[in-house]
Amino acid sequence: MCLPSAGPMQGLFSNLCDPVQRENDASQFNWASVMGDLVEDVRQMQADMVKIIQAKSVENEKLEKLIEGAAPANALKKAASIADATCKWKSLLIRTFPREASETSVFDTMKEFVEVESVKIVQKGGESKCFGFANFPTHAACREALEMFDAGKLVMTDPRGVKWTMKGEWAKGNGKNRKSSSARTN
Repeated sequence: MCLPSAGPMQGLFSNLCDPVQRENDASQFNWASVMGDLVEDVRQMQADMVKIIQAKSVENEKLEKLIEGAAPANALKKAASIADATCKWKSLLIRTFPREASETSVFDTMKEFVEVESVKIVQKGGESKCFGFANFPTHAACREALEMFDAGKLVMTDPRGVKWTMKGEWAKGNGKNRKSSSARTN
């Protein structure tokens, strides 16, 4: 089948219909020149890609350095407020002591290592919930007690002879959100 011999496509396809002309065109066609041009184009594209990748790499390194060096503003504000608040705190949440422990026995165990003002054990129905709060006269004493808890030096023994290593941590809010006893509804 031959393509149209008239119309806008005539010049483009005229050689396809004539086998002799097609052979002549193919013998005169310089494939080496075309391949050389293609190879050069591919090399240029590769060089361009390398430049783009290098530029992106430099941009990424700069961004990574910026991200590493800067914390979000909220995180910085929060860290500053915690640091400011904790330098005034004088209370710790204490936990992991025997159910049979009394406020006096916990107080006595702690006062062997650090100056304690008071201890309050949380109870429900007259039974210890095995956690409570310890109050200290100064922030320094509170930090010292926290170090003793972290070191595992505060140990109590229950009536069965089981040793309990007490744990302590900063009391969340540290008394800021306390409701007065008259505001409670039970």
